[in-house]
Amino acid sequence: MYQSESEQQIQKYIKENRKWFIPGSILKNYNFGHHDAYLFPELKLGAEYVVDYALLGKNSSGYSLVLTEFEKPNTPFMILTSNTESHSVRKGLTQIRDWKRWMEDNRNYFFESMGLKNRGIYIPISRIFYCIV
Repeated sequence: MYQSESEQQIQKYIKENRKWFIPGSILKNYNFGHHDAYLFPELKLGAEYVVDYALLGKNSSGYSLVLTEFEKPNTPFMILTSNTESHSVRKGLTQIRDWKRWMEDNRNYFFESMGLKNRGIYIPISRIFYCIV
């Protein structure tokens, strides 16, 4: 069994071994991706941010997008002594808040730069999801 100590080790394992099903399995938690599903590793949001994985899926209602951040494995979600999220979780949540703010301000630019607009793909803000792994 593979044991990773850091996010970088996990990312390296996925890329070197082409284990795209690992981040792709995130789609199982969402009700889309039944008609089409695409995975984009290390997707840039402008010059400011990089998303570990973007998952684009389509069902009969249209397209949806999940922007995913991987964090350090084997980290507790909460610090029980202070009743707050662990450092790793707080870091991931901060990144997601930054992505969400960026996406709200730059969604049209994002769809143009990805070439999605040319393909007639439009995703309302309500169908853009954020995930920490």
